[in-house]
Amino acid sequence: NGFIVLEIQGEGQFNDAEIRQWLSNSIWGRPFPGLLVSSNGVVEKTSELVEVRRFFKIISDGTKMTIDHTIDNNGKRLRLALASDVEDTAIVNSEVELRLSLANQAFKLTSGSQGTVALTAGALWNASYTAD
Repeated sequence: NGFIVLEIQGEGQFNDAEIRQWLSNSIWGRPFPGLLVSSNGVVEKTSELVEVRRFFKIISDGTKMTIDHTIDNNGKRLRLALASDVEDTAIVNSEVELRLSLANQAFKLTSGSQGTVALTAGALWNASYTAD
């Protein structure tokens, strides 16, 4: 019922293949280099599968695991599916750090210049949306 939402404002789109790679680990059970999480804000952030699962819905292709995600709105919106029990496993002061610097070529310009494109982030939970 919840998502972390990233949306491109302006003349850009998400690159599906690169987003999939950014949100995947190298082989089943290995860490997810594209993000870091901390379930209470005190424990050091990690990319280990057991901790990432506390926050995100994970799918597998039999070889590697990927955070369940959807790209829609003509390639402008990326939704990362939260785990169904995230309210129970991630508590006050939990943190998610999306390591966008590791998302190689995850965005592409459709026209214009970099100066005309911005990225917004928000959260959707039970149809209630907040964004920064």
